[in-house]
Amino acid sequence: TLSTMERGPFNTANEYISAVIRNQILYYNIFKSIEQQKYWIPKYEELYKLIPKYFPDDNKTMFVLMHGDFHSSNILVNDDEITGVIDWKYTGAFPMECICTYLVWITNNSIIEQTNEKSEKNLILQKFFRDEMSHHNLDFICTFDNIDEEKKEFYSAVFSQEVWK
Repeated sequence: TLSTMERGPFNTANEYISAVIRNQILYYNIFKSIEQQKYWIPKYEELYKLIPKYFPDDNKTMFVLMHGDFHSSNILVNDDEITGVIDWKYTGAFPMECICTYLVWITNNSIIEQTNEKSEKNLILQKFFRDEMSHHNLDFICTFDNIDEEKKEFYSAVFSQEVWK
């Protein structure tokens, strides 16, 4: 049942990512069709096997508050001024490293898309995203720059809407 889902608190990114993947497998086993289970659960199991590769140590991780569903439909605007943010139901404390990735829709993620081709449009958007973040949040950029591309793809695959459907 959903009451057995792991909710934390978590001390490390390893603990957090492990719980996210186990929770997704549990969710698919309870709520999804056999066809969806056969398709998605092996993908999650493969991601789970990669955890030791990306999280070999168990060092404490900095967790930060994150909205969890931040997009234009949840931002209230009056003229040119942001007046509020709504729909906080997915807000939580997430490992800083987990959120220091490109937005999933500009990743060209080979784990999800099963291709190594990089779209020119996405490369331009990635550069724009990184440049903008460097002007607004240096902690984000420092963390972002210290994560290799393969690990960023791993994070993106774990949190991808393609995988989470």
